[in-house]
Amino acid sequence: MATVVGLRFRRNGRLYYFDPAGIGFEVDDYAVVETSNHLELARVVLTETELSEEEGGTELKEVVRKGTAEDVGEMERNGRRGERALQQFRKMVSERALPIVPLQAEYSLDGANLAFQISAEERIDYRASAREMAEEFGTRIELRQVGPRDRARIVDGLGRCGLSLCCSTWLDEPGNVSMRMAKEQNLPLNPAKISGACGRLLCCL
Repeated sequence: MATVVGLRFRRNGRLYYFDPAGIGFEVDDYAVVETSNHLELARVVLTETELSEEEGGTELKEVVRKGTAEDVGEMERNGRRGERALQQFRKMVSERALPIVPLQAEYSLDGANLAFQISAEERIDYRASAREMAEEFGTRIELRQVGPRDRARIVDGLGRCGLSLCCSTWLDEPGNVSMRMAKEQNLPLNPAKISGACGRLLCCL
């Protein structure tokens, strides 16, 4: 068994487990952690608990330290920087007629990494664009191509029920949704009537 805390990097993001390193956390505290060689700020959604190796993983990373008000302020500033970076990236994409749709830009807490979430119909080699953008922004660039469900989560919108999309508000993982589920509920089997904003079967099936 391992002692862990559960963290989320986004409001509706996946739950990640970290070793609390002896630091006492409460729900809604912030924790600074290292991911892919840069620092990120995450919110505590699960206080210390015991998990088996199967649930928590065998190689848990330790929390670096508890997040401070200054860290939260830096995260907010990075959010604004990310919006400006996204606008610049969209302009570059338009000028070069690249077959991609920029969706989101996120700076790491330490500013050492700028990740762009993008959507595209096909797999594309983005290395040249990443190098050009690294020179433009003066930081390491990541281009992450996301699928239809993640695109809907990032863009957000209203579902058929009139409420915000489940994936952009509270749903962590959509799970496996199949036509069989619609059939068992006597719903129309026309995909156009049981598909969400992402074009895939509704998660609520």
